[in-house]
Amino acid sequence: MTSSFDNPEELLQGLLETSPAGISVTSVDDVRLYVNEKFLELYGYENVDAALGLPSRENFLSDEDYQRVEAAFRRDGALISLEIQQACKGGEA
Repeated sequence: MTSSFDNPEELLQGLLETSPAGISVTSVDDVRLYVNEKFLELYGYENVDAALGLPSRENFLSDEDYQRVEAAFRRDGALISLEIQQACKGGEA
């Protein structure tokens, strides 16, 4: 009998898909590569195809917040904690 701990990729996929947080993964050049179901629900996308391939920039309410996030990634390689406001599809807060 194998468990999800035997397959790290399956474990990660399960964690991402069941997370109560909306998760979006983007490339270095800001192209959205992955979203989980909670992200679709929170941000108003109809399905995965409607959200993929777009820049994450479209979900930020301000250029300043977007620049703060970019700076944190350049500086730290990750975003641990940063309060920002984001928008749903279409720009609503």
